[in-house]
Amino acid sequence: WYYRSVVRIEIKLAHGMRVKLVSFGLWCSSSNSIMLSGKIVTGLKRSSDSATREWFTNYVKGTDWYGCKAPVIKQVVRDAIASQTTLAAAAPLPEASELPKRKRCKTDEPEPCLVPHLADAVVLLKHQECDAKLAGMFLLQLHTEPQALASVKVLEIIEREVLAPPGVIDDWSTADWFSLKVLKTMWQSSVDPEVADGILRFAVEPSNGLWHRRMGVVPFLDWYKHRLRLPLDFGHRLVDACEANLLASPHERFTQTGIAWVLRYTLVQPEKDYAASMLYRHGGLWTKEAKKSLVEKLPTSSAMRNKILKL
Repeated sequence: WYYRSVVRIEIKLAHGMRVKLVSFGLWCSSSNSIMLSGKIVTGLKRSSDSATREWFTNYVKGTDWYGCKAPVIKQVVRDAIASQTTLAAAAPLPEASELPKRKRCKTDEPEPCLVPHLADAVVLLKHQECDAKLAGMFLLQLHTEPQALASVKVLEIIEREVLAPPGVIDDWSTADWFSLKVLKTMWQSSVDPEVADGILRFAVEPSNGLWHRRMGVVPFLDWYKHRLRLPLDFGHRLVDACEANLLASPHERFTQTGIAWVLRYTLVQPEKDYAASMLYRHGGLWTKEAKKSLVEKLPTSSAMRNKILKL
């Protein structure tokens, strides 16, 4: 028998890290079945292969992998969810006296039923292996209702548990996957502009780490396709966030490449002059790699393109 509840848990992961969090909507059972995240990790280990592990560890330097590609990870996640659903359907109903007392959520907390996989996703994201982290992202992107995920409160939980702690997201690949699979889904699914603003603020806070700040701009690669759901001045605010991010670590390669990746699209939008002015102000900072990325969408005959390349 399964029920939904708000559970405060503490988990010690295999590599020694302790995880403390409030599990919103965690599926719990009276038989103390293992968490969904545990089933997923077991599935990843069984589905891994050494060739894939070697390829990823060579491609993304300094990372650890079980050795699973994205389609395999998605299938492992689906199988684990299906397994728990089957167990829930087969379990006997409890006696009335065994029913837990239901605790009403405070008004500033998400309803437990809205984010059923949040706790498991956080646990997976805190694993050392990157394929476990990807499994956590797929739990949120593919197996959580987008409207449920897209709230300021959930964003705060994600930032506190995943983005802010050092060592959880610690490479460009994981940061960009999380930006495009989770954070992008959140702001594009939200009717509250504060979700997009909250993500954008990651880039502006100078005390945030390199990847934390990068995840404040990369989710907005295609922001211009969603103008109607964003404030009218969002394009300018994105450029301002990129500038703040640049000034926080001006000589860091992945700061510059993240900004260039985003602004190459803005440079062919109506906000192009505002974006170009920011680039010109800091002309001496841009690396050759960043400048080539910035002009990728500009016509070869463009005066702006030539000016940026000559900075």
